[in-house]
Amino acid sequence: MGGAVIGKLMRVNATLLGREVERFIGPLKGRRVDGLSRGQRLQLALATELSGEPVLIAADEPWSGLDPVAREMVLARLVGEAERGAAVLISSHDLQGLAEIAAWFLFLHRGTIRARCDRDWVRERASYEGTTADRVLLEKYKEITREGEEASCG
Repeated sequence: MGGAVIGKLMRVNATLLGREVERFIGPLKGRRVDGLSRGQRLQLALATELSGEPVLIAADEPWSGLDPVAREMVLARLVGEAERGAAVLISSHDLQGLAEIAAWFLFLHRGTIRARCDRDWVRERASYEGTTADRVLLEKYKEITREGEEASCG
């Protein structure tokens, strides 16, 4: 990221960007990007992306390296974007909490979609098995990684 605080941005509302930065990582006045923590840099990148009010957000491991409070903030912001009408695609190996925010789950293994599950199926399965939705997602992930095994949802 070099020494620039914020590089040239296209189609970004500067006022909204300032609010997003304040919201995610506090005042940055006089701070250089290379002086920010890894989590702060991730949050700055997200704030920059969201300041343009995108209709599609693709987030790859959006909470990797974040502390629990920052993770909660990022998740809440992504949920807010979905409620605003944006399509939010999250790619993650960390399944914790996803069942609470995602409507659909695609499980990939070696570049192939092995299972498609909707939120209702995950929640019903958790209720039926007396477990958590996070556990259902983890077990489905384990299932899709076993060779030769069918991995349907329902």
